[in-house]
Amino acid sequence: MNAYIDNTLKFKNIIFSNHILLLIRKDCEISITKDNVKYQIDNDSIVFIKKNSALDIILGKNKMPEFIFLSHEVMMEVLKNYY
Repeated sequence: MNAYIDNTLKFKNIIFSNHILLLIRKDCEISITKDNVKYQIDNDSIVFIKKNSALDIILGKNKMPEFIFLSHEVMMEVLKNYY
């Protein structure tokens, strides 16, 4: 369910079908909960989310992060070049 409560947008148990890169820019507000562990994400960060991961995501509605959806092939190429 998506709802603006206390100036936030909340997604409960969201599952992405692709790998995701989140670009967290200055003044973005985001927290991610996975397996009952809450992660507060710093500004100017990049977050990788594996596909088929169940997450709770809370976004501040004033400044949203940029979601980049990656195909499996692109993600494998990125990882190959990174490692």
